[in-house]
Amino acid sequence: MIRSNLVQIAMEVDDQGIPIKKKDKRFALFFYVYDPDTGEEKQEFAIVDGRQRACDTIMEMQSCAQIDIMKSQVLSGSVRCDGVNEIVFDKTISCYTFLRYCVDPDYFGDDIIQFGNDGNGNFFTTEELNTFVLSEYEDILFEMGIYSEDDLNRFYKCDFNYMEYVPAEDLEE
Repeated sequence: MIRSNLVQIAMEVDDQGIPIKKKDKRFALFFYVYDPDTGEEKQEFAIVDGRQRACDTIMEMQSCAQIDIMKSQVLSGSVRCDGVNEIVFDKTISCYTFLRYCVDPDYFGDDIIQFGNDGNGNFFTTEELNTFVLSEYEDILFEMGIYSEDDLNRFYKCDFNYMEYVPAEDLEE
């Protein structure tokens, strides 16, 4: 994989020549939460600024509620109306894919987001995130046709590129 790092060649400054700090990107987080009292799925959402806060919010929701990390979505693009009084969210990815993207050194090098502190100052890596998801969401993954880390890696690539994930057994037919 060829990777080039972007070099900042210009900087926006105010009238006094002081660099203007860019605002963090805003993310809409849409969670599918299982309510153990009713046995039903409900939806919750949050609007946050910055990748760090988005990761922290996903992990907070994961620890205090039974969210479907594969079905829950992160939106950072635009929203459009389809002409039939319905809002369409273009280019959403799963919370899992967003978390994995944020710890992927192929995209961020040393500037990855740190989340999932184990209490000893250790944070998730790609491998640790995969191990966590494979163990904590085994039932959900099984229903999706994700049985191994290879399947999870294929899901990530599909979801990241806005493509439908097809289980391996369905590809072989």
